[in-house]
Amino acid sequence: MRTVCFSSKISLCTNTQGRANALCLVKLAEGQQQCNIPCTGEYNPVCGQQNDFFRIFSNRCRLERENFCGANPRWNFVRVGQCP
Repeated sequence: MRTVCFSSKISLCTNTQGRANALCLVKLAEGQQQCNIPCTGEYNPVCGQQNDFFRIFSNRCRLERENFCGANPRWNFVRVGQCP
């Protein structure tokens, strides 16, 4: 098992004990083929960067989900809004 942390404002688990901005820990079995991390359909674009490549994600949760599901190299959050 590997433990992954999300710092997104969207809660991905129920063990945050009522804290609004608590970190959520998610355990995923190694080798698991499916990655079902729930994200809203909200459009609040963020820019991510992988080396010299930029990509717009529809929201921060989707960028975090891409990393959680195995993006290699990881996407680094650049800023809210469009990419440079």
